[in-house]
Amino acid sequence: MTLFTPYALRFHNAAMSAATLLSAISAQSVVTGTEVMSDVDAGSPYPQHVAINAQKPSASATTKDIAGALDLLGVEGWPISATSVRPGLDFFQLSIDPTTGRPYTTAVHRRINIQRGIFVPTTLSVEHQGDATLSASAFAIADPADTATIGKLPLNSFAAQALPTGLGGGSRHTLGTVQVGGVTLDCQIRIEINFGITVTTEGCSSDLHDASLFIASAQPTISITGKNLAKYVASGGIPLAGVAGTHLNTKIVLRKRLQTAAGFVADATAEHILITAAGMAYWDQVHSASGNGRIEDVLRITCRHDGTNTPLVVDTTYAIAP
Repeated sequence: MTLFTPYALRFHNAAMSAATLLSAISAQSVVTGTEVMSDVDAGSPYPQHVAINAQKPSASATTKDIAGALDLLGVEGWPISATSVRPGLDFFQLSIDPTTGRPYTTAVHRRINIQRGIFVPTTLSVEHQGDATLSASAFAIADPADTATIGKLPLNSFAAQALPTGLGGGSRHTLGTVQVGGVTLDCQIRIEINFGITVTTEGCSSDLHDASLFIASAQPTISITGKNLAKYVASGGIPLAGVAGTHLNTKIVLRKRLQTAAGFVADATAEHILITAAGMAYWDQVHSASGNGRIEDVLRITCRHDGTNTPLVVDTTYAIAP
């Protein structure tokens, strides 16, 4: 019996001269999206015809290397494409030697391959003193015009694979300062950014696999849980009616940790992450507590396009101003 465990993701589309690996993966999933038709007709309670009428493959991954992931995906996603020497998106599956518990050093591993589609960020989450994580989803489509069998399929599996080299992913980021509508929050303990991207795939002529896609909507939201009740004021804070956020006055800083020591990379070093947003900021919850616990509150930002910038803008080379 041969068993496998998740490994890194490899990005190498038609526009890239070299492949990029994404590691520090904490979760992975690849599903076929198979839709089965099973009909029961008059005369028998049992189906006499069972068939697959559609397959809409998708994949997902969560990583702690959020800087690497954001550099690849941005806020709008990474287009998956392939050539004869650039395979697109690969999910590697690591084979472990059952006698040593270590990965085989020979080419006995596997990879799941997507050659056409899009890989979009879904959520970014971070808590007080915790490592930020980013989750993303890939949507795979086929290429009916491709004469090769592999090209026609949205999802491919390859055996006898060597593991890619250059595995990194040692950087970690955690929660830093937050400003909303020009108001600097005193105590934030949890942030979740939902990128709000809805991808729709389409097909024609009853083909089994969809061959085109489009982004139907991109409606990001931000949820900030904290202990900021003192900011719930009409003047100098955030009133019940909310405040307008812009990319100049609504900022989330994620601080980069030192890799082998306590503390953080120096503020002046351009390795932190800045996320800015435009939209409407309002109180979703102004009072939540149990017993004698501290009151927590939740601020929510519904983002918008300001006519120039995407609703969210990310800088992974940010130096924190003194």
